[in-house]
This record gives sequence, structure tokens and C-alpha cells, in this order.
Amino acid sequence: MGRASRHVHGQRSPSALHRSRHGPHHVPGHHRATYGDRDRERGVDASFGWFVEEVGELSRAIRRQGHAERVHEFSDVLAWLVSLADQCDVDLAAAAARYADGCPACGSIPCACP
Repeated sequence: MGRASRHVHGQRSPSALHRSRHGPHHVPGHHRATYGDRDRERGVDASFGWFVEEVGELSRAIRRQGHAERVHEFSDVLAWLVSLADQCDVDLAAAAARYADGCPACGSIPCACP
């Protein structure tokens, strides 16, 4: 596991967060309260570097490791994505809504793009 998973963002599993009173829809606010000051001090460029490192670790977990490691790495990638979105003033729920009615390019479910 990389430094980020041990040092900054690997504190709670997604299932623990889901069971908590905050639930997954509160992740951005919970993340901001937990890491917001550190994230702002670090800045977008450094946070993006951590995000890319975690994506690399996720790649290894998908190809070579078991389910528990994959869950761990997906949660780390998600945490860094939430951090970056917060630092860039991007509402992830609004961004995800782009896909709510199907493929954003063709509007179909399933996608009918060539």
C-alpha cells in the first residue's frame, strides 16, 4: 500500500462509512471535515499526484490481488477523487448526474454509441 493509504485516507472502509450515520451520500462533507485543511495546504497539484499513485495501486490490486485489497484501493482512489473535486469546487453528485439518464452522448440505456 502507498503512503496515502496508510497516512492520510485509509482510515475507514467504505462498508464502515455506509453503516455509519453519515452514509455514502455524506462522503464529500465528511471528507472535507476530516481532511479539508490538509488538502488545501497540500494543493491540487500534489493531491493529483497522490490520486495518480493510488490509481496505480488500484491497477495492481485489480490485476494481482484479492477482493479485500481491491476494496481498499477503490476507497483510496475515491477519497483522493473527493479531495480533488472539493479543492476544484466540483460537486461530484452533479458530475455523476450527467450519467443519470443513460449514456450522456447518445442518451440510451444501454449505450448505443457506435
